[in-house]
Amino acid sequence: MRFLFFSMLLIFLMTSCSKSNDQKAKELIMTFLKENTNDPSSYESVEFGNLDSVKSLILANHEYQILSEELKGETNTELRNYIIEEMNEMLSREDSYGSGFSMEHKYRSKNSFGALILNNHTFYIDSTFTRVVGVDE
Repeated sequence: MRFLFFSMLLIFLMTSCSKSNDQKAKELIMTFLKENTNDPSSYESVEFGNLDSVKSLILANHEYQILSEELKGETNTELRNYIIEEMNEMLSREDSYGSGFSMEHKYRSKNSFGALILNNHTFYIDSTFTRVVGVDE
């Protein structure tokens, strides 16, 4: 009976010590922000969204984000077609971006003028939970 109790206790302790993917993502985001905000000491976490899987991390690609924004406001048909072609070309190479995860995060931090502002961004994380690969502003 004692052996069974200690075995179960050992298994419980081993499994409870490992971090969930959700926790790993939150820690990566907080580390990223502490390294990349204007005033890291002013960082305050407000809310984290759900961890979602992303088929392709192309959404984290800055060039793709710019093209996507340009497409939204473009009315010239010729220019729209050119932008769509560029985006499709990037999507055809999507294996090079691989899959990963995304998580929204709302937080407060001081901007370059020292004013505390509320931010809300989507963070893209690689599939091995080792780094933040992009931020959707």
